[in-house]
Amino acid sequence: MPPENGLALPFLTRKMLTFDHEAFFELRIRSQADTAAVLTIRGLTRDGVFTFRHTTVAGGNTTTETFRIPDVPITVSVIDENQAYDQGECYAALSLSVNGGVVHALCSGLVFSQKAISFPQAESNPYMPDRGFIRTRTSADPAAGSELTITVPDGRIWNVLAVSFQLVAAAVAASRRVHVVFSASGGPTINVFSDIDQIINETRNYSVAHFGHVLDSLDDNDILIPLPDKMLLIPESTITTETTNLDGADNFGAMSVLVEEFWRFV
Repeated sequence: MPPENGLALPFLTRKMLTFDHEAFFELRIRSQADTAAVLTIRGLTRDGVFTFRHTTVAGGNTTTETFRIPDVPITVSVIDENQAYDQGECYAALSLSVNGGVVHALCSGLVFSQKAISFPQAESNPYMPDRGFIRTRTSADPAAGSELTITVPDGRIWNVLAVSFQLVAAAVAASRRVHVVFSASGGPTINVFSDIDQIINETRNYSVAHFGHVLDSLDDNDILIPLPDKMLLIPESTITTETTNLDGADNFGAMSVLVEEFWRFV
């Protein structure tokens, strides 16, 4: 015999709740993205199918939006329907709100052209599981005699993969040794440096990466500096240089940092 009034689990409807018409239901989405684009929220309730559009905000700023729905959602997904994002560029969290308060976190995760997030949970694996957005960040080009510096932006966590820059030493007799300094916000400071000095009138290209044990730190115009594994930096952490005997006429080029970038809601 079919259940009376069609009220049966596993799907929940407002008719099964004693407060029924005293409640209103909303979907609340919170997103963080690198560029502004539109995410599609599509699902169904007992009353039928619904579709909403949520526009993300560029620059990693968090944005929140709510949408009224007539009943408890049976299924719902957040989709990058316009294929605006690559893996790691957009993070979203979708919750169910009753009478203006969040009562259940439905789903959350990275959303991009090949991966949605869904409730009930559905298998939707990224093409690089558990990885962030691989990108290159570039520092300002400092004036002569100044050190390099770059700061992890708000709302991001960096896994540093490699760092590169150039130093042109002036015609001043001194041995320069460049330290690359990773300063975690509120945490420790880590120095890495080569066993090779740069001397008068030399131009050297520095490569900081996961070399392991370096047998030869200098060849041609290249100096290699080993980078510790799992160099994770939270927002407001810095990567800087500190150079022994830096002269006022020495000139660094801009620093290029290859990072795996993750989102952190702010």
